[in-house]
Amino acid sequence: MDSCIGVEQDLDKAITKFTNLNEHTDEVLQDIINKVEELRREIAQQPPNTPLTPEQAQVVSELASTIKQNAFQLSTDHRELHATVSRVGKSIDRHFVADYAAVAPKAEMFCSDENRPIMEQAIAQHLYRQGLEDVGDTFVAEAEISGVERTCTFASVQRCATALAEGDPTPALQWAEQHMQELQHSPLPFTLHRMYALKLAREVGVGAAIEYARSTFPRHAARHERALQAAVCALARVLPALHDIRSKMSHPHVIAAWAEDELPFEVDLGDEGGGYHSVFACPILRQQASDQNPPMRLLCGHVISRDALNKLATAAKLKCPYCPMEQSPAEARQIFFS
Repeated sequence: MDSCIGVEQDLDKAITKFTNLNEHTDEVLQDIINKVEELRREIAQQPPNTPLTPEQAQVVSELASTIKQNAFQLSTDHRELHATVSRVGKSIDRHFVADYAAVAPKAEMFCSDENRPIMEQAIAQHLYRQGLEDVGDTFVAEAEISGVERTCTFASVQRCATALAEGDPTPALQWAEQHMQELQHSPLPFTLHRMYALKLAREVGVGAAIEYARSTFPRHAARHERALQAAVCALARVLPALHDIRSKMSHPHVIAAWAEDELPFEVDLGDEGGGYHSVFACPILRQQASDQNPPMRLLCGHVISRDALNKLATAAKLKCPYCPMEQSPAEARQIFFS
């Protein structure tokens, strides 16, 4: 009992510290938000493209400094909270001795004629619950075990999860149909039907997927209107284009000449789709970007490679090669193309 009290005291300290940190963080963030909103309203009252007054620039600078200080302090407090939580685990180890030998029976006890069937049944149930039905059946047959529940709820759910991990929602759909009454307010049935429609589109064809969607999606339209629209749009527009891209990408000439993360043909992104480049080439060094030499965006908006950034930087200053803006090399940010 004394051990439980000691652990409970350390746990109460951790919970109190977490609660205080949470309240303090909310207060700090709300104060920062109020100051930013006040400054934004003040600047919005001026005509467009009006430069900041010296007083406003000073306020912006002080506000940025305050935000950095608060972020650093909150990060420090968060690290201290981790230390407090860690002490709870150490307190458990200190107050309780993990002597499993004192509570667990010896292995020899399972070898008796009375306890061996219990051990074999436990092993068989474990195999079924892990979805290893073939192994479980073989074990039950060879050991001549009786009374093992092969179709328990846990084993059924495990089979559904295993099939879902392999991209097959059929067992899960059958399970959902059997529990339709309990799942009438759950999004799971629609999610499974949508997954099966996409599986049909991938393995049979878009036509079969659309027919399946017409027969199953209407009953879910009232509760999942937006998700249903996205799914139908994917079946009718996106998937045919992706199938066409996939067929072209699998051509032997394309495989031999292009990398897996590059598209060997132009993709129309629409009038407002912008531009997409699967490979970035540095305009300074004329080299393609890589994981070791990624593209870096400068404060002025121009993009160069990291190698070019390092070569152009002098001390703590960097002058953009395309505009006269000077900045610190540390202010450049890496760009990720997806």
